[in-house]
Amino acid sequence: MRFFKGLVALAIVDESHNARGKDTDIAASIHELQHASQSYVFASGTHYGGSITDFFAYWFRFDPSFWPKLGLGWNDVEKAVDLYGVVQEVTKEHESDARKGSGRADTTTTTVAAPGISARLLPHLLAKMVFIGVLDVGAFMPPREEIPEVIDMADPELELRCEAARAAHQAVQETLVSAEQDERDMCDDPTASTAEIRAAAEAVREAREGVTAAEAALKAAQVYKAERDLKGVYAGIEGSLERMAQKRISAAMLAKGTLPRLWAVQPFGPEISVTSTKRSDWGDVIGVSTLFTTPRLSPDHLYPMERRLREIVGAEREEGRTVMCYFFQNDERPMAPRLAHILSDFNPWTLPNSVDPEDREDAIKAAVASGRSVILVPYTRVVEGLNLQVIDTIIWWEMAMNLFHLDQASRRAWRLGKREKVRLYYLVYRHTVAHKKLHKLGSQSGAASLFAGDTPDGALAKSTGADKTTLAQLSSGLEETEEDLKAAFDRRGKELAEALKKGREWIGVIDTLPERLRAYHLARVARAAAAPVTDSPAEAVTSAAVPA
Repeated sequence: MRFFKGLVALAIVDESHNARGKDTDIAASIHELQHASQSYVFASGTHYGGSITDFFAYWFRFDPSFWPKLGLGWNDVEKAVDLYGVVQEVTKEHESDARKGSGRADTTTTTVAAPGISARLLPHLLAKMVFIGVLDVGAFMPPREEIPEVIDMADPELELRCEAARAAHQAVQETLVSAEQDERDMCDDPTASTAEIRAAAEAVREAREGVTAAEAALKAAQVYKAERDLKGVYAGIEGSLERMAQKRISAAMLAKGTLPRLWAVQPFGPEISVTSTKRSDWGDVIGVSTLFTTPRLSPDHLYPMERRLREIVGAEREEGRTVMCYFFQNDERPMAPRLAHILSDFNPWTLPNSVDPEDREDAIKAAVASGRSVILVPYTRVVEGLNLQVIDTIIWWEMAMNLFHLDQASRRAWRLGKREKVRLYYLVYRHTVAHKKLHKLGSQSGAASLFAGDTPDGALAKSTGADKTTLAQLSSGLEETEEDLKAAFDRRGKELAEALKKGREWIGVIDTLPERLRAYHLARVARAAAAPVTDSPAEAVTSAAVPA
């Protein structure tokens, strides 16, 4: 700010959404850059991240006069949420100690910013923006297919094992009942010989031994299931956290949204603990108590989502496609070793944590060039700046923490210059925190699409009903019926493919760039086919240069 003020003609801040924080180092650095420049441009594909709270300070820096013209100052973010955001009210009833036994409850209502933006704000925002999308610059972009995979936690393999043991136990019990009846009948029959009575008694003894063995086998099957019962244990974890949260234990309230999601994809450890720190009146730490520790399931079993991952990767590899699998846990509970074990048949390669950020793109491309076709990557390390056109399929093993990570990381493969179709798989367990997170990200995706000047017709948005909001209906001009989740993804892929063929459409103007490029390409092919075949390199150069 001191030495370069005014000396920079134009500063272009790429991935400017990283400045959305109010007091972060990145936001302050970009602020200084603006002061040192005569003019500046913020460039991002995700200006709006779902709620207006983070966006407020970000847009204040971009255009300091924007919010004041609307009567809002730097510290008026709550007022901005009320005027131009979407507010979610949470009402809770609880019985205080003073009211116990009275039958009366205390009611508290809190408001939080929810995904969405007011239509009244859009005209002011659009006046400051220029939209350049894939349809503007990528006339030959390949289609992008989104595929949700919602998988039931109930494990049919475990159920079949227990069912077979129960059936065997039932069969030997019936055999025992029949043998005992035969023995009684034989004993009551005066014509029965001693040998026949002994044979009947022996049959009863063998049947009882069979029942004992079947009971042991059934118990073993039940223990085997209990040690691998993902659905049952997950329900127990959620129940334990919910009971602690109802007691207003803040640590449990925070853990409800993260702990089950982290545990479900890696239930065999290391454990995750919920702790509470006790402090003195002066703030000194007295001690730390453990409130809850996650159980460990057996690692010698492929769980439902793991089996589905193997199936997807196998199918993609049969098509000759290169696969990249995204995960989140990378430090204390590293996910990569388990994924490498699951996908060992495909010789996967894991991006090492020691690779510097500027070398990660080259490292991944080198791995693919060396013959590795399944790449395991912590998505937070490749969120921005990488061009990975060598990847054909991205599988989200763990859902992204926020919309920025989801959108940015998903676009690493679908870049300019990509030729093959790109597939995006989202894997979650049904009725889990990750499933809820998928819906939340879909809702945020809908709000972000509206802000970017497009109707929120993405599959994530459709899966949550974000495309059914009043603003979305006004933007799209029609109200669509409910669709199955997979059908919505399929339709989105078809719409995108058609849009890529047609190019961008403005009011009264249709872009002819795709047709012109296609005609140019065909003309080049025709000229190359008409060029005479020569044996001399010099003659070949001359003959090729003439039509050019």
